[in-house]
Amino acid sequence: MKKLYLFAVFTLVMAIMVSACAAPAAPAETGAMEEEMVEEVTISIITAQGPLADGLVALIPQFEEENPGIKVEVAPFPWTTFFEKVISLARTESGEFDVIFADDPWMPNIVDGGLSVNLTEAYGATRDDDVPQVSYDVFSWPPPYGPIPLDFQTGERPDLHALPIQGNVIMFYIRQDILDERGLDPPVTWDDVLAIAEQVHCPDCDPPFYGYNVRGAAGSDALALLWSMGGGIFDDEFNVILDNEAGCDALTLYEQLSKYLPPGGNTYGTTEMVAEVVSGRAMMGIGWPGDAYAAFEDETDSDVAGKMLYLPLPASEVGAPHVSMMGHWGLVMNAHSENKDATWAYMEWMHYNQEHALAYAHAGGIPFRKSVFNDPELILEKPWFPAQFEALMVPPKWRPRSTQATGISLAILGPAFSAVGAGDITGQEACEQAGAEIRLEMEGVTN
Repeated sequence: MKKLYLFAVFTLVMAIMVSACAAPAAPAETGAMEEEMVEEVTISIITAQGPLADGLVALIPQFEEENPGIKVEVAPFPWTTFFEKVISLARTESGEFDVIFADDPWMPNIVDGGLSVNLTEAYGATRDDDVPQVSYDVFSWPPPYGPIPLDFQTGERPDLHALPIQGNVIMFYIRQDILDERGLDPPVTWDDVLAIAEQVHCPDCDPPFYGYNVRGAAGSDALALLWSMGGGIFDDEFNVILDNEAGCDALTLYEQLSKYLPPGGNTYGTTEMVAEVVSGRAMMGIGWPGDAYAAFEDETDSDVAGKMLYLPLPASEVGAPHVSMMGHWGLVMNAHSENKDATWAYMEWMHYNQEHALAYAHAGGIPFRKSVFNDPELILEKPWFPAQFEALMVPPKWRPRSTQATGISLAILGPAFSAVGAGDITGQEACEQAGAEIRLEMEGVTN
């Protein structure tokens, strides 16, 4: 934007020099030119309430100071209505918001709904070496690798349809102080997790202490556990593989872990999961750092601040990769925006400048740049960042690139996972039943 402004000033100077040798311009025309130069553009961003919005808002003053003529407004929406609002923008071809701060699983809906601008074609968007490749891949279309729905197996070059701003992945947390007290090593595999849970679980203690903790409501942790065990819902050709050996092993593992949960843990959401940890009643579990880890380290309200260890997810066996699940957030330019150039100036400013990315992380955002994840000062604030970066470089898996498959699969896998946690069904039974149900529902689905 600065270059555009300097070019405008240069053009004005040249016009004045030429006018010295010609008839003087009419005052009305000069005034019109000055008015055009100072005309402001306001771009609006739709995002979710909470840290996602807070980080954007914190950087607005600096952006507006460095980009005169562009104002930025952030519109935070409740989680319960945010996705539906985004879909309504596509359905109505609305330019109400210029930027959509989108969760990566929404990309099929956004691109297929004609809501995104191809940033590679329109603005020459490139990949920065300071950003992990998977963070760009997840916002590229068509998907650069599988599973790829039949409708999108076009052979076209994967182009960027969003710029990553948050590089979130699910991680593993555990009480370092308890490991030290008992002379235990941090877990490397899920078998290690089971062994530790058995040793420390003490539900009859005062206060009680639980060997494992989970977000069991709707099977929130199911997909991450499945991938870390080497399983999956689909292969690269979108064939259902949930009920193969690795998938059934994952659900059997959860059946075993469920013996060490707090009462009712299979119904827990994030709030309940966090409460067990900060009160000192839970040994370990998995979770999104953005949802939980700041609360763990809050010295005013947490009993475990400074006592936690953060790791990539355990592996299925020694030597296997520590695969996690990604939940990146990126800036999408609304294809129906009337302020596309100003919008690009903002997106470019947020994504391609390391100092701005660092400021965003200090304001509560999750890094997406390698250098920011490894910033020494920032690590003192967020001690889980080194492990989060390690998990990101494995790399993690993303949810299926399909407008239908993700909803179908999670609507079946989630309840099956919860039923296993409640003891209503064995892991093997849940695996076989869920696999058959997903296979049936996916018949004829091409998108």
